[in-house]
Amino acid sequence: MPWLLLDGIPLSFSAEDLLTLCARFGSVRQAFIGTMSDGTPVGFGRVEMASSEEAEAVRLGLDGQAVLDHILSVSHLPIEEPPVS
Repeated sequence: MPWLLLDGIPLSFSAEDLLTLCARFGSVRQAFIGTMSDGTPVGFGRVEMASSEEAEAVRLGLDGQAVLDHILSVSHLPIEEPPVS
């Protein structure tokens, strides 16, 4: 399934927040927030969408957009499974 990397997300975001943000563009299968080893968020997340078309809709809809005063950068990840957080 198609994965996206969302960089620049607010540090206060949870995986549920990320899922909700992307769900308006299609079906989100999974959402992860990047963290340091102690669990501190680092400002990026990964989202798996149900289709390539939905992933592209997220990229087009959110790349360069402001969320809580943070500008998002959205790109496709060329992987089938996300790296371990």
